Amino acid sequence: DMARIKDWLDAIPSPYTRKTYKAGIKKFEEFYGKGIETLIGKSGEETGRIIEKFYVWLKEKGMDKTHAETQSVSARIPRCY
Repeated sequence: DMARIKDWLDAIPSPYTRKTYKAGIKKFEEFYGKGIETLIGKSGEETGRIIEKFYVWLKEKGMDKTHAETQSVSARIPRCY
């Protein structure tokens, strides 16, 4: 659930990394229309397809490859659970 994701984010020592992940989660939720915690429990294959679509969406919005990849990493956080 979101509390576990928040705990995980809060444990990241680098404030810059934490800020980047939070921004990525916010972008992902804008794309997906649901909270990122909804990815918890989905199969790796299903999550991978969703994240790939997110990456394409970011690129279509004009984000460069490096930033799109960084933002996409944030959407992988629920796979930690």
